[in-house]
Amino acid sequence: MPPKYAILMQPDQDELKLSQELAQLLESFLGPLLVVLDKYLDKRLVRTLVQCCVAIIRFRNNQRGLLLSELGSYMEGYHGLSKTATAGTKRVGKLIRSLKWNVLHIDQFLLEEAATEVERLHGLGQRILCIMDGSVIEKAESTSLEAIGPVLSSKAKRTGRSRKGLLFNLPPLRPIRVMGMEWTGTIITGLQGIPRLAVMRWWTTKGAYAEKMREKEEEILRLLVRKWGPLLTFVFDRGYASGPWLQVLEKLGVTFIIRWIKTHLFTDQEGKQ
Repeated sequence: MPPKYAILMQPDQDELKLSQELAQLLESFLGPLLVVLDKYLDKRLVRTLVQCCVAIIRFRNNQRGLLLSELGSYMEGYHGLSKTATAGTKRVGKLIRSLKWNVLHIDQFLLEEAATEVERLHGLGQRILCIMDGSVIEKAESTSLEAIGPVLSSKAKRTGRSRKGLLFNLPPLRPIRVMGMEWTGTIITGLQGIPRLAVMRWWTTKGAYAEKMREKEEEILRLLVRKWGPLLTFVFDRGYASGPWLQVLEKLGVTFIIRWIKTHLFTDQEGKQ
């Protein structure tokens, strides 16, 4: 039987202290967004949003971490931990289906937060970097979800790589594709400070919602140019090292840095390198 005033051992005290510190950091990070959403959503839905974020961090599983049933089982109930996933799943569903908010509220919040960072960096006289990049979310087992299409599987490329002394796989003739969704995002940052997510878009190349990659990226670029114009220096990875993308950048008159591919050579009008 434990004593009336039990004292935690040192490892337990350290874990509890770290947990409290992470909770405070998460609360301060989500604070501005919660203030905005509190204008549109019921306070119970706002609390559910916070619990969803906590559950995602606790779960830390990229395979099942965003399934509603799994999130529901890891969400804290109103009186302690949920004993079943049913109640938590129902609350998450109500949050997602609520007609009082939509993605435009999130997009506007992100732009306002990025605008605050742009003003701060501009006031300090620092270079303002806007980093654009893309990725995918793989849903290899999905066949009937909306807005999904074939994407290059980075997991298949990583797990199929040969390792010296362990295994050897012949290089595939073509990249492996699975079902999933494309993602393009931009962050605002300086040489110091915390990066701010400015614009984020999910899209697909197949079905009724099909879009082209360069058209989507140009749409995001135009949005940022209209809002901040010459204040930004855009940074792109090697995936943007192409002639058509250079034409887009020249047309919009932006300042940019590209990590170039050494095999992509420039030629003059006479065809000389």
